[in-house]
Formats: sequence, structure tokens, C-alpha cells
Amino acid sequence: MPESDQVFFVEVDLDPNGLSCDATDALVRCLAAAVERIPTPQWKQLDAHRTWQRRAAELVDKGMPPLPPGFSIAQQATNLAATVSIEGVDVSCARGETPDHVERAIEWFERHTGLSVGRLAARETTSGPGVTGRFLVHTETAVEGCRYSLSIPEGRPHPKSKGEQRLYERIQSDPALQGQFSFNEPVQTRNGRAYRVDLWHRDLRFAVEIDGYHYHRSREAFFSDRHRDYEMMVSGFLTLRIDHEEIERDLESVIGKIRDVMEFRRASSIKG
Repeated sequence: MPESDQVFFVEVDLDPNGLSCDATDALVRCLAAAVERIPTPQWKQLDAHRTWQRRAAELVDKGMPPLPPGFSIAQQATNLAATVSIEGVDVSCARGETPDHVERAIEWFERHTGLSVGRLAARETTSGPGVTGRFLVHTETAVEGCRYSLSIPEGRPHPKSKGEQRLYERIQSDPALQGQFSFNEPVQTRNGRAYRVDLWHRDLRFAVEIDGYHYHRSREAFFSDRHRDYEMMVSGFLTLRIDHEEIERDLESVIGKIRDVMEFRRASSIKG
């Protein structure tokens, strides 16, 4: 199976006496929910039906799942799978053994998406926010009784953050910056606290954090950010905080700040 950037996990908790069409619908909606979190510039440009892809992208821009009307559920499944690089799907039934109607839905899903589906027992599931191995796991509920996890390898931008995506693309296009930073890297402070930083320059011990107002407006988040900066500072790390809106508004200004801090850190290390 080819290596890809996303590993998709679906945890299904449906009525064991239900209908296969309900399970099929849940699987497709979970896949659509995961695809919605991946920025459209990362969608494959040739594999999905062009009309479907255009309409699906328009829905995503409006904050809606990429399930354009006028297409059958089979067409939705086929195009969703063709739009992004997803290695495979794991399905777990929280009630133990996979019911017959869910098994039929899985077989249908495999046939129309071309994805390999693994069956996991409930005790094998490891879904949930946090870190699993080298993967950052983002979990959300797509439909009632069904949730999904989208896992991203360490070192890559989070698919839900447009700011990280834009910054990643800009850095990768710059010969002087390309390969200098990794994304979503775990960093341990001298006090034993482990933090995951948005961008990390290992040699310069320099972190860039992208702050969005929605996630950092509470008193708890404000306090947590300051304590985190303290932990980083006493550990010899330098943190540059960038507002998410600044990336959208003036990306080159952000790149200029990153360059300035890199020069400062290099100069400091020479003097030291």
C-alpha cells in the first residue's frame, strides 16, 4: 500500500439490528468530514470528477461537507476517495463483533472507494485527540454514533489549519527556508513538560506558534500560552507568536519576521 500523509480512522457505534444503508451513509459522511478538513489546494487535481470537485470545493469554502447534490452516494464515495491521498480506513464497532449490515456496508465502501478497510475490535481502538506514535490525531464526530480520526505524520502542517498550510507552502517554495522547519513537532522542556509546537527549527531551538483568536481568546488559553512561553524560555528555546490573520493578510511580513529571528539566533550563538 503506498505511503500517504493521512491515515483515516472511523469508529462506528450503530444499531446492531440496523440497516446497511444507514451504515453506508455514516461511512461516506465520515469520509466527507475528513476530506473537509484537508485544504482544497491539497486535493488531487485530476483524480476526481471535475464537476463534482468544483462543487465540493465551493461547499467546503462555505463551511459545509463536500457532498454536492445531484450525485449518488456511490459517486460521492468514489469522488471523495479520489480527491485526497488516504492510505486506508479502519472501522471499529464499539459493541464488539461487526454486525452483518455493517460488514455489507464496509464491502460496498471498499468496492466504490478502492480503499482497504481494516476491522478492529472495540478493545483495539486508540482514537482520540493527542499523539499516537508519530501521528498527531485529530478526532471529531461526523454524524451521531459515528466519529472519525484523521492522523497526520509529525513534521507536517495540520490539515485543519489554513495558516499552517499557507506557511508550509511558502517555506517550501523558498530555497533559503526549505527544509529548515518541521511542523507539529514535540518539544520537551527542562521541567519535563512536553509541548507540540506549530513550527520548529531544531538547530536554532526556535519555535513559531500560530495563534488563532478562536482558540486563544479565553482566560485559560491566555494563561496557558504565557506559562508555555516561560517553560520554553527557561529551557533555552525562543518562541515567535504569529497571529493567524497576519498570515492571511500579509504572509511576506510573517516570513520577514521568521528570517529576522533566525538571523538573531545565529548571531547569538556565534557571540556565545
